[in-house]
Amino acid sequence: MQMFIGRTVTGTAPIEAVLFDFELPNVDTFASFNSNGIVQYADATGGPIIPTMWHVNRPMSGVGENFQIRFTLQAGSVTAGGSTFNTWLALSTNCYILMDAVTAGRVLVEIRDIATSTVQASSRFWKKPYAP
Repeated sequence: MQMFIGRTVTGTAPIEAVLFDFELPNVDTFASFNSNGIVQYADATGGPIIPTMWHVNRPMSGVGENFQIRFTLQAGSVTAGGSTFNTWLALSTNCYILMDAVTAGRVLVEIRDIATSTVQASSRFWKKPYAP
């Protein structure tokens, strides 16, 4: 079962980013946050992709150049994949996290605008038994 809970963090800058809490299926999966404002949750073996967004005006080429993303491992064991934990990364390139069928956990995702360093959105994604 997938659970979506909208959450944004307010600041002085206009809100341009939005994220949703999301439970990943118990198979090899990844969550990719793309530079065009799209988020993709997918079965790593080529199963269906569940698209959503992180930018309110997506898809828009180059929108990620104004934003950074940070992944924080809150529980369990997760592979950082093409990204790094606990570091602000440029969203001018795609950033992703992998969760295989053996390891599981919960990851906090935050997106902030570069100009003001204001966190615009945060959410979590997880696999059982690490639901918040």
